[in-house]
Amino acid sequence: MQKGISLQGTYQYGHSIDNASSIGGSPQSVAQNDMDLNAEEGNSSFDVRQKLTGNWVFELPFGPNRALLSKGGFWSKALDGFSISGDFTFATGTYYTPNYLLTVQETASGSSNSLRPDRNFNEPISGAKRIGNWFNRAAFSAPSAGQYGTSSRNSIEGPGIKVVDASLSRTVQLGETRSFEARVTAANALNIVQFSGINTTLNSPTFGQVSGAAQMRTLTVLARYRF
Repeated sequence: MQKGISLQGTYQYGHSIDNASSIGGSPQSVAQNDMDLNAEEGNSSFDVRQKLTGNWVFELPFGPNRALLSKGGFWSKALDGFSISGDFTFATGTYYTPNYLLTVQETASGSSNSLRPDRNFNEPISGAKRIGNWFNRAAFSAPSAGQYGTSSRNSIEGPGIKVVDASLSRTVQLGETRSFEARVTAANALNIVQFSGINTTLNSPTFGQVSGAAQMRTLTVLARYRF
């Protein structure tokens, strides 16, 4: 803390590869061919490449023993004890697996596992990243009957995270051992739309579309008496 201001931040880069994720991340899918687990190697479902987190505190410089309005008076007392604080998280998304559900191709493969589509390598997977067209659907196509698809497991990057939380608080001293604090906290203070999932089932009418959203901005009011 310097002159009533504090700012902290942490940047993280990571990459995780496996053939059967089991913790966190996006929904799981079983192997498409349990006799060829090498074909399952891909991004972990909890793989997050980049993540920036941090927090801040800003104590308003008004009131006794502060930079401004320190000599007393109405405004000195009215603005004393206020602070603004918050935290933020910006991260890339986890990864999803393109798949089929209950199709003729799946039955013809002789497997009850999750069949994946073929990967069209002349088309990029990354798309518009909009609600109705998150990734490039042309990058995937149906494999021949009885054949396993060539798409990699967890090859589609899902929506990332952009969240800023903030709070405004005031603490009033009521003697040496007592104080009263009032605080208003805003979760997702900027009300940024947070997509929470995408449809990666090739034979679904909503294939490639966003399937859900996280919570919108919420306000919480808290009052605390310390003694």
